[in-house]
Amino acid sequence: AGALPAASYPRLTWVDAAGELRTESVHVPAPKPKRLLLRACGDRVAEATTVVLEKARSSGGMGLLILNTVSAAQEAYRRIRETDPSLKVDLFHARFTVHDRSAIEKTVLATYGRKRSQKGPRVLVATQVVEQSLDLDFDFLVTELAPIDLLLQRLGRLHRHARASDGSLAPPGAEDERPEAEASILAEYSPSGEPCLRGVYSRNVLLRTLSFLEQRCPWRLESHEQIEQAIECVYAAEAIEATRREWQALLQELDEQASLQHDSDAFRAAVAGICAPEDSCWITDLELNLDENDDRSGSQFAARTRLEDRPSLTIVLAASETSTIHGGSLEDPVSAHQASLQVSPPPSLFKALLETLPRLPQRSQVGSLRNARVLTLQDSRASVAGFRLSYERIGLCWEKEDDVLSS
Repeated sequence: AGALPAASYPRLTWVDAAGELRTESVHVPAPKPKRLLLRACGDRVAEATTVVLEKARSSGGMGLLILNTVSAAQEAYRRIRETDPSLKVDLFHARFTVHDRSAIEKTVLATYGRKRSQKGPRVLVATQVVEQSLDLDFDFLVTELAPIDLLLQRLGRLHRHARASDGSLAPPGAEDERPEAEASILAEYSPSGEPCLRGVYSRNVLLRTLSFLEQRCPWRLESHEQIEQAIECVYAAEAIEATRREWQALLQELDEQASLQHDSDAFRAAVAGICAPEDSCWITDLELNLDENDDRSGSQFAARTRLEDRPSLTIVLAASETSTIHGGSLEDPVSAHQASLQVSPPPSLFKALLETLPRLPQRSQVGSLRNARVLTLQDSRASVAGFRLSYERIGLCWEKEDDVLSS
């Protein structure tokens, strides 16, 4: 591949029929100015609760809080409701059944979407499920630290449509009358000052992003060039200068670990790939019948479409041996699908769910439900391998029974 032709960002890049690398700038309106604030904290959920309540009370607008894990989002939702019962709060994440998630999504779109009719103060607590696809529009944003490209994606939910000062949708071509949008980014540190790089993202990218933001915040983001520079700076192959001298060794170590992981992932992708028909490779030579739903532990022959750090499992929630929690029959694949959700629990719980829970009736073992397990709830609760599981208004939760008894 040759050098990338010059073109301003945003741009579309492709390879033409002759194998030449092509690129072309795409004209889109300049992003609306947004002010980014970095808030250091010792407990991201506690800080999120504080900041959200401050913003909701001062602005009276529609707010969005994004946390990187379902458990953190559930805890923040609880705390906000307990601290201010009068504030309207919604919760949206992936640990709801298909039936409930569909209903919640409709409510979220009606409440926070382009044609929203309600006015604040109101807050949506969510995970990454709101980053893409949904046309949502918020007056203020509070988000946990994430890789820079995902932070920019989250910022796209802030002042997405032009509105009048009262929050109503402005006519086409009109300017947004709301005050300049502001996003608070929560960066968690240990008591010793070390950054807490927890969660679902690569630690080196998180530290690179944090170093980038510490050097710039408060930061006014108002051009496509700034967006490109931010992404290029964080993801550049060369080392980034850490904000603090004591972080430099940690950053170098994390970058080296990430490089090794990249090589490992590339090898796994090559092994899982199926070569062209005219070529020969060990997978096609073995004439394997690949199955993307193969749940054999450690299977090397299942068709893979993505790399996963943590295994996931589809669970169907049941109220009895024959019916789902939504009243449908477990014998009906559609009803079973509506009561299903995908989870990635701790390893010990994952193993127990996989080995002890029964499968669906044979006729429902189709598609994504082929390897699903059935979890039967009594009064919305169940116990599995020392864990207490529950499904309530905040979705599926689990906690160790020892922790429940001691609390």
